[in-house]
Amino acid sequence: MREAKDMYLLLDVGGTEIKGCVSDASGRKTKIRKVPSQAQKTAEKILDNFAAVCRELANEADGIIRGVGMAIPGPFDYEHGISRMQGLNKYDAIYGIPLEMEIKVRVPKLKEAKFLFLHDIEAFALGESWYGTCCEAEKILCVCIGTGAGSAFVEHRKPVKTGNGVPENGWIYQIPFRQGILDDYLSVRGRPFWKMIEKKRTEEFMNIQKNTEIMNYIRK
Repeated sequence: MREAKDMYLLLDVGGTEIKGCVSDASGRKTKIRKVPSQAQKTAEKILDNFAAVCRELANEADGIIRGVGMAIPGPFDYEHGISRMQGLNKYDAIYGIPLEMEIKVRVPKLKEAKFLFLHDIEAFALGESWYGTCCEAEKILCVCIGTGAGSAFVEHRKPVKTGNGVPENGWIYQIPFRQGILDDYLSVRGRPFWKMIEKKRTEEFMNIQKNTEIMNYIRK
């Protein structure tokens, strides 16, 4: 009789959609499923949606479900699995609700599973350090540029939030830069700045091209 494998449910919870899959301990995973997040709905509908995704993934698992990992943006109490999002037009209705308990009530198959909640960028960084292109690196810094400049530091495949060269919580967005902070430039808000840089580079390139054409003409 074949021994049952340890399996894990992995969810990436975003404001627009939730992506999920089942993985074994080696990182071999099933096809990634995508469903609308329903992040602006009532608490009951949001929680039912989380549970529906977990239930569907649990039914795919070819083994014993040992854990559930949820990557979710902040503000969030990751230690206790409680959302602290308010006024962000996503998940406002589940503020203060312990997600692990609510999901286990709805999906009894996960009653014995351990839950781990991570910041979405931290989860991305850990994934890269274990199974991605950075798996042989001792130290890595992952940066995700969107509405803000998100970051995570990883050393020896573990998150690092303090230490030499690491800003508080591993967050680079608040580092002073030019006339403001890094987030003002390395994010969607910084697009005008980078457009200006791109325009300057284009002008410089055109000048180089023009000068090259002149030099070629002279050489002839």
